[in-house]
Amino acid sequence: MIDLVPHHCETTTLGAALCLYAESDADVGFEFVHADGEHLVLSARELEREAARWASAFSALGVRQTDRVALSIERVDQFIYAFWGCQLIGAIPTTLPPFEKSARIDQQRDQLRGIIAVAKPRLLVIGSQLVEVDALEVGAPVVAAVAVAAHASDDFPVVRVAPDAIALIQFTSGSTRTPKGCALSHHAIIRNAEAILERGDGCPGDVNVHWVPLSHDMGLMGAVVVPVIGRHRSVVMHPKRFMMRPLAWVEALAAHRNVHSSVPNFALRMVARRAARLALSADALTSVKTIICGAEPIDPVDVRAFYDALRPHGLAPETFHASYGMAEATVMVSSSPQGLKTVAARPRGGADIETAIAAREYVSVGTPVRGARIRIVDGDRHSVSEGVAGDVELMSDSLMSGYFDDPEATAGKIVGGWLKTGDIGFIEGGDLFIAGRRTDMIIIAGKNVFPADIEPAIADRLGIDARKVAAFSAEGRHGTEDLIVLVEHQGADAQPDMGAAISRLCDDLCGVAARDVLFRKSGTIPRTTSGKTRRADLRDLYRRAAL
Repeated sequence: MIDLVPHHCETTTLGAALCLYAESDADVGFEFVHADGEHLVLSARELEREAARWASAFSALGVRQTDRVALSIERVDQFIYAFWGCQLIGAIPTTLPPFEKSARIDQQRDQLRGIIAVAKPRLLVIGSQLVEVDALEVGAPVVAAVAVAAHASDDFPVVRVAPDAIALIQFTSGSTRTPKGCALSHHAIIRNAEAILERGDGCPGDVNVHWVPLSHDMGLMGAVVVPVIGRHRSVVMHPKRFMMRPLAWVEALAAHRNVHSSVPNFALRMVARRAARLALSADALTSVKTIICGAEPIDPVDVRAFYDALRPHGLAPETFHASYGMAEATVMVSSSPQGLKTVAARPRGGADIETAIAAREYVSVGTPVRGARIRIVDGDRHSVSEGVAGDVELMSDSLMSGYFDDPEATAGKIVGGWLKTGDIGFIEGGDLFIAGRRTDMIIIAGKNVFPADIEPAIADRLGIDARKVAAFSAEGRHGTEDLIVLVEHQGADAQPDMGAAISRLCDDLCGVAARDVLFRKSGTIPRTTSGKTRRADLRDLYRRAAL
């Protein structure tokens, strides 16, 4: 039986943690870097004061303990004040992406409506200038973030909150269906934060530098919660700041000592391509302690390119921590603290997945963090031997209490205390390796294909980002399933042989040729709130000839 088990620790509540943070003797606080580069620096005491003002405003607006407050706020400082303001009065924040592109407002409004129908918030706070508050009909009272301050006072009700009370409703990415709200307790969130700090050797006074959206579990934990629990300084960059100038993130890493950060794989690739423009000294990055990489499949080629590009500036390969996690377990489940570790393998698996497991280089996502257990099981939920691929299940101190207001979905997800993650993976040498998501697996003519095995190769052939390629299945002419590839790359459309070349590449990689290769403009691929491809939506759009 493969069953990895680390140990256990203490907990409190998030509101109490903020008060302790404000009283910290360490040089801590928050630095906000807005999209235009504007900086705002607050001490820990000033952060607590701003959170208290938002708490009083929420109270004046009728928010009471256990009420949900939906936050769709673009400014990183306002978002963080609102989050901690909720914790001070025992309200439950629900974090949502802000409105950021006017061309997609209708789509974003539809996503909000689905989430609000589940969370049933007392209030929706928006911070975008793209929409009129009065015109935003999403099924909840709406208030602009800038208007909240008008209701602030010096007083708000003091509440007593139990550690097992819900502190946050964190929505899943919803890549195949309507997102579900993971109800996370104070206990679960703080346990996960402590586990992250332990795995990264975090110490009071360290610095966290983050740009990942705060509506995403990686951004929320890394930039907002972990610094307060660990008594770190937090540098919070607006995501647009990174997207407009990726090297700004690296420069921020270099500007501080004892630095931690978390990013998805694509950020490593973006930086590696631009690193030659950096004007940093040879020891500028020697004080970086950890760079956690997760939230999407990790490509070892990108990791090596990133560290090769930044080695001249002192970045050590040992700072790389590949990680694995999910909203249902707060965020982190496992991580690999020894730098990049891979195996070149074609793992064995059950009859339903064996042909889907490609022979390729897999990245270790390490061992479980404190309080978590991981096992690999077959179709009958029996544990399998080392090196055999199967379904990944986990048990954790940081597990959600359940899907909010959805006991049926909860019962189907957590069985006997084990969370069915939906991922396919294997354990080799004590480390966990992820092959892909079961829901993403494409079954064509008896062959099983993981999109992650072919999308990066297609992107490399075209010289584009892998997120601009989506592979999915669609019903064929004779009732069978066909492989379809959609590429956000209009330039390739002018090359009539490119589609045929991609189809042959798919055949070489997985034994299934693409029946149709579509080239479309950027933004065509439907995505979840955290950026994952909605393959079920793609299939439906293709069926209706709506692509």
